[in-house]
Amino acid sequence: MEKKRFNEKRKVNQTSMICYAVLVFILFAAYMLELVKGNRTVGYIMIFDIILLVPLALALLTYKKNNESAALRYMITAGYGVLYVFVLLTSVTKLSFVYIIPMIIILTLYRDWKLVLAAGAAAIAANVIFVFYYLGSISNTATDITEFEIQLAVLILLTAFAVAATRILIKINAQAIADISVREEQQREAYGRIMEISRKVSANVDRINELSEDVRTRTDMTKSSVNDIASGTMETAQSIQG
Repeated sequence: MEKKRFNEKRKVNQTSMICYAVLVFILFAAYMLELVKGNRTVGYIMIFDIILLVPLALALLTYKKNNESAALRYMITAGYGVLYVFVLLTSVTKLSFVYIIPMIIILTLYRDWKLVLAAGAAAIAANVIFVFYYLGSISNTATDITEFEIQLAVLILLTAFAVAATRILIKINAQAIADISVREEQQREAYGRIMEISRKVSANVDRINELSEDVRTRTDMTKSSVNDIASGTMETAQSIQG
């Protein structure tokens, strides 16, 4: 069981690192394209790349050092969280809030509902700040207000459902482990009964062998006695005839 848990930790960390790296690559390519199109300045892209790539590099080093590290999940969450807040508060589009969705999905791999809740709550708080900043600095239409409401509703539902799904996964995993423990206990009990029956059968076989040996000994003795009697009878008959 211990070996299985270690393998599970390694597999989850490996999968989360792959997903994180793919996410970083896509964001890097997307913002480089924004630079080419002239929508972002070189200075902004440099800051963006530092915030994007440094946490990934640190996470990779941690993973290489210990691919079962329990700290990796927090490094990924914190590193991407800083990037998310930076992108959200400097974005030219209201759709940037969706960048948190892939990370929430990645975090469910760890079956840590408190971590998922913390990440979701932080994302909601950042978006609330973004909404109030946007409302206070730019004239807004009724459509903008509706979009902000949808934005916050999506994040609240995402967090709630992700936490619920994670807790269900935890219960399923705990039940699976409990079922395995029950089966192992049943197997141990069955093995114990088999060994007890085997010992009893072995004892009975030994007893039967002892009885068989005793019968064989008695048979040999009886046969010898009969032979002696027959021999004596023959000698007596011969003496009478003589």
